[in-house]
Amino acid sequence: GHLTFCAGSEEGPTSCTPMPAIEGDNGTSGLAVADVNGDERADVVQADAMLPAGTGGLRLWLGPEGGLSETPLIITPDRLGLDEVASADAAFGSSVDAGPLDADEYADIVTGAPGTDAEEGAVAVIRGGPEGYAGSGHAVVRSGDLDSGSRFGSNLALLRLPGGDGKVLNLIVAASGTDVERSVAAVDGEGRTRILPDVASVVQGSAGGMRLGRTAGR
Repeated sequence: GHLTFCAGSEEGPTSCTPMPAIEGDNGTSGLAVADVNGDERADVVQADAMLPAGTGGLRLWLGPEGGLSETPLIITPDRLGLDEVASADAAFGSSVDAGPLDADEYADIVTGAPGTDAEEGAVAVIRGGPEGYAGSGHAVVRSGDLDSGSRFGSNLALLRLPGGDGKVLNLIVAASGTDVERSVAAVDGEGRTRILPDVASVVQGSAGGMRLGRTAGR
């Protein structure tokens, strides 16, 4: 995997710049774009489930005027004090998204660690802050009613679901290792998880993949 930045213009992107590898490693298991440091410019979160040495981590490329920072901030579970998802097989950074989960001026980062506790899985919530991420307040979300092998956090998305206040997003988490009736969960702002019923067993997608956005209100 790799990360390439293509600057936009009135005619669309016209040139691209590969971002430098860190110590020869620039793997990517997911990308997200949001303003995590509150400077009104988008930042890029590059997830890498193999960084470092298989523990998993994130590279946060801040977005100053004129492009991306030349060197990313490295975010790992131990730097956040999240020991629950810091094991070598947790696969922290397997999935990632970013957006407002609270009412402050900083977007927050959510990333999956589906290998946690014999693949029961977990999701880390990383609060944004003026330096890129806050010094405290980070948390781990667990499903509460899934077993080992469920791989909760194998994929996730932040969506604006009906019934919310319109200011913060809802977290939707997939658990790829469990049966289909219990494979998707919604997490509210208090960290409570509820399994969404009646999930289809097969969803046909295009060869280019999918991107989730605002729901239609149903």
